[in-house]
Amino acid sequence: MRMTKVLAFFMTIVMVFCCIPIISVAEAASETFKDMPQEGHWSAAALKTAVNNNLLNGFKEADGTYIKPDAPLTRAQMAAIVNRAFGAQKKAPLIGVKDVDADAWYAEDLQKAVYMGTMKLDTYMRPDDSITRQEAFTVLARAFKMTDGTLDDLSAFADKDQVADWAVPGVGALVRNGYVKGSDNLLAPKANITRAQFAVVMDNMIKQYITQAGTVTSVASGNVMVNVPDVTLKDVTVSGDLIIGDGVGDGDVTLENVMIKGNLVVRGGGENSVIIKGGGVEGKVVVAKVDGRIRVSVEEGADIEVVVINDGKDDVIIEGTIGTVEVAAPEVPVVVQNGTVGKIEVTGEGGASITVARDAAVNDVVVGSNASGTTLNVEGRVAKVETSAVSTIVSGTGTVNTVTVKEGADNTAVTTPSTKVNNEGASGVTAGGGAEVPPNSSATNDDKGAGVVTKPPSSGGGSGGSGGSGSVAVSAISVEGVAKVGETLT
Repeated sequence: MRMTKVLAFFMTIVMVFCCIPIISVAEAASETFKDMPQEGHWSAAALKTAVNNNLLNGFKEADGTYIKPDAPLTRAQMAAIVNRAFGAQKKAPLIGVKDVDADAWYAEDLQKAVYMGTMKLDTYMRPDDSITRQEAFTVLARAFKMTDGTLDDLSAFADKDQVADWAVPGVGALVRNGYVKGSDNLLAPKANITRAQFAVVMDNMIKQYITQAGTVTSVASGNVMVNVPDVTLKDVTVSGDLIIGDGVGDGDVTLENVMIKGNLVVRGGGENSVIIKGGGVEGKVVVAKVDGRIRVSVEEGADIEVVVINDGKDDVIIEGTIGTVEVAAPEVPVVVQNGTVGKIEVTGEGGASITVARDAAVNDVVVGSNASGTTLNVEGRVAKVETSAVSTIVSGTGTVNTVTVKEGADNTAVTTPSTKVNNEGASGVTAGGGAEVPPNSSATNDDKGAGVVTKPPSSGGGSGGSGGSGSVAVSAISVEGVAKVGETLT
């Protein structure tokens, strides 16, 4: 089939590396489309894959069914495709939306997209509007929880300045990861994306969909999506990312001796999963379940260096030996139990609620300046806490060796027993039962955390000082088995 110049142009825009089909795309689609491109066409394999995986449906007309590969993709169609890929089920109310009729075919898909966070709730959702390339790439970056791109990622394109500021993170992310390329140094961010072009991008972002419960012992090369519960992956290597989709819901996914070369993106799972037995993740474990309790359990020596909590409203439970846990989502409750963590970093605005259970140990807790109101409840063991955030609270009956309060972390309170509090310039810092710790001085709580054994000198001591003579020495905490601490995340 001879390509027109227009098709050739768009082909080079959307072609990406590794156009490898998902499993058996040579199989005929479940339905014959009168306008399905012939084998060898740049979009044929991706379109057949999309049909075979129920991502794309056709249009029934009087003389047959059409896939319409060259038609612009609409915003509603894109919502439906992404929902189907991730197995989305839950819906958010479209409060205040004026252009989505309740009986429209796409009403539920837009509700699911808003719940997933792939589309933002707005007065006008514009479901029938064609979606531009930069809009489509932004939706995909949100769905896959990709690290934001930058203008530097777009430096090869002459039209990089045409990418809207709001779209740079998403477009940059897809370009940086090789999912999108340009043509003649052009990215065409404001051009509408066609159904065929979007199918190609999806084909390059997901190489295999696991849609049935059971044990899986072989996977395709590239990113793999699990969108049903009760799946076990065993003795496999995932060469890209493994995505645990929204369709897993509150169910379980178990990884037995699985090596993941990219990231493990956890959008689904319940309080008894996800279970990682042996193997490891070379990238990050990104926990991004919208709501509902979820547990990530690391067992049998699995190598997990970094866990990032990117989204959530309910408890995120972390078990096992982990290098670094970054709490980037605001106000999410995090429970560390039955294991050891090298470092917990709280970076999300609005702070977090962190519990270190009785059977858990953490080497360092670092609270960033944006994380005001963070609470740390220690029933187990924490060696060191450092906070730069206003109104940090350290409490519980467990063991905390030292808490260092940096300048600006005003109104921090520490009530854990036998904890030394070093105030490096903050105001309103209290120890024990409310005893003030003036700037540039120290105090040590008694063994019940209700008072201080050594009061700070009234004139103030040196920065991070000893708290004066007679201070009660607090032994360093031995945290056995703590994983290697990973690099600080930015």
